[in-house]
Amino acid sequence: MRKVIVAGRGGNGKTTLVVLLAKRLAKDGFVLVVDSDESNLGLPAVLGLERPKKTLMDAFGGKDRLKVAIRSRHDQSPLFSESLDWSLIPGGVLSVKGRLAFATVGKEEHALEGCPCPMGVLARDFIRALDSTRFWVIVDTEAGVEHFGRGLVAEVDGVIYVAEPAFESLLLFEKVRHMCEEVRKPLLVVANKVLPSLKDRFLQMLKEKGAKQVYLVPYSDDINASNMLGIPIEAEVPEIDSLVEALQGLGRA
Repeated sequence: MRKVIVAGRGGNGKTTLVVLLAKRLAKDGFVLVVDSDESNLGLPAVLGLERPKKTLMDAFGGKDRLKVAIRSRHDQSPLFSESLDWSLIPGGVLSVKGRLAFATVGKEEHALEGCPCPMGVLARDFIRALDSTRFWVIVDTEAGVEHFGRGLVAEVDGVIYVAEPAFESLLLFEKVRHMCEEVRKPLLVVANKVLPSLKDRFLQMLKEKGAKQVYLVPYSDDINASNMLGIPIEAEVPEIDSLVEALQGLGRA
């Protein structure tokens, strides 16, 4: 079992991939989905779980108290000192259904409330403490590469980049690939929203920019409808099996 970040630009299908991957992995074991995006709101709905009563930041008493907890640490000691199993995660933070669980780090709730940086520290320390020998950890991130700068990438076993056929997505992929190389983290690439007429050319462009293997998620009316209506994504996508095999092989010689 592994800890994995799902990254990419906004609107590229990160949340959809998180759901497809989590539901596939839950067939064989326990999966914790962590929402570390301070803005995205719809993940629990399409995952098919209730929104938790609290965010992880709420469990610390809110952003102001979290700031105090961070400042009061000695020698940058982590916020969590134990190897976290589900039973050790603060009450009300988890939403659980069968083998699938969901937690949110925190959200920006008000205008002018300030930088979300404390949530970045909280996300990093939380992911670091989670015991992935017991369950998979899939992290949905905000758009862009801020989570790389915050150090969250150092706490996972690999990164999945969701690419779409757009110039900005290709540019961002090059940056993500470079950052993964800096921290020596495996990078897997998933192509999404690719029309059949563009498939071959887009896959070739990704490979020219350094993608060693690309996993393709085909277009689905059912998935689009679920995302529009905010209902659970139930579609079966056989192509996800190949991605799961690659994830299972992360870190092996």
